Amino acid sequence: MKRALLVVDVQTGLVVKPLYQKERFLAAIGETIRSCREEGDLVVFIQHCGGAAKKGKPGWDLYPALDRRPEDPVVEKQRELAAAGIEVGYAISH
Repeated sequence: MKRALLVVDVQTGLVVKPLYQKERFLAAIGETIRSCREEGDLVVFIQHCGGAAKKGKPGWDLYPALDRRPEDPVVEKQRELAAAGIEVGYAISH
């Protein structure tokens, strides 16, 4: 069975803030993305588009150091919860 990794809200506006063990956090995400790609799993990026992360504003973009590829689905969401009001199922099935 094919699996999907959901990378949720890893956007520049979040990552530039002082985060606890930031380098470890980013390394873990990068390693998980790499591992999923090696297994042939889908990597889906969930991008928050509301509140402080307004679409097109500075910091809204997905963190550029991630291994995001053109074929990776990007799902935009308006609510804080990752699964609230977004079409993840559609992104995974297409």
